[in-house]
Amino acid sequence: MIPEVCLPITVIVPTYNDGGYLGEALSSILSQSTPPEMLVVVDDGSATADAEEIVTVLKAEKNIHTQIVYLKQSNQGPSAARNAGLKLALTPYVAFLDADDRMLASNLATMWQALNELADDYFGVYGTYCDLETGKPYPFADLDGCIAPDKVGKKGGVAGGVHTYLFRTYHLKSVGGFDESLVNNEDFDLIIRLLRTGLKCKGKVTTCFEKRNRMGSLSRPWEPLLAYNNTLRFLQKAEKSGYFTDKELVLRRRSTQMNYAKLLMKQGKEKEAVNIWHEVFKIKPSSIREFYHWVIYQRLRFGKKIG
Repeated sequence: MIPEVCLPITVIVPTYNDGGYLGEALSSILSQSTPPEMLVVVDDGSATADAEEIVTVLKAEKNIHTQIVYLKQSNQGPSAARNAGLKLALTPYVAFLDADDRMLASNLATMWQALNELADDYFGVYGTYCDLETGKPYPFADLDGCIAPDKVGKKGGVAGGVHTYLFRTYHLKSVGGFDESLVNNEDFDLIIRLLRTGLKCKGKVTTCFEKRNRMGSLSRPWEPLLAYNNTLRFLQKAEKSGYFTDKELVLRRRSTQMNYAKLLMKQGKEKEAVNIWHEVFKIKPSSIREFYHWVIYQRLRFGKKIG
């Protein structure tokens, strides 16, 4: 049975210059069908006091039963911000939300019911997310158990983003939380490390939140080269640690390169995009997505107009 007042959950929200969106994100948490016991907002060195002012207003509202905590630190990135929030979490369960996304109204209650029924060797349950503009959910699979890392963060696999999970707090702390040397794919890394200890997860429970596809937030750097290099850093760790099969590692590297080329094209940097695609297509296309990129590459290579 769900508690009448609050769920034994801490929701952690890192923010960095997200004042225009943060209030909406926090309201979506506090207006849950059953709200969490604790909400921790970690300001990762924002240039303004917007986040603190938003939290101050919310704390003054009399009908809120959730304990709201505000913490400001120097800018250290999303992993450090989430770890700072995790240190303050006193509840047995923890969830995460980005400052520019919106949690759906019954998410916490639905996820808590699902996880509370599972044995302690389940580190968490996962759902999915939908695009804020289209409402289309991402097609993760309904899987249960100690899932192979190759399936993390992929269509037809398990969720890679931590925002789609409800976790048992002690399992997160047992693996040391987030790797603060990673800026991109730090959540994939966390899920994989949990699975590699032999722990389990279960999903797809529900649609958890609406995702705003906005580049430039704390967890979605806007600069293509920065995001590209940060993702390669994760893949280097993955190779060294043996996270993926050899085939999967190659596929993820190729996907990272194609995403980078696509972003370069949007910035009008066709020559740079061609150089990246040249590296990718030393191996022939092996999927419809790769073939689509290969066609663009060939047209640019031979001077044909795109579109």
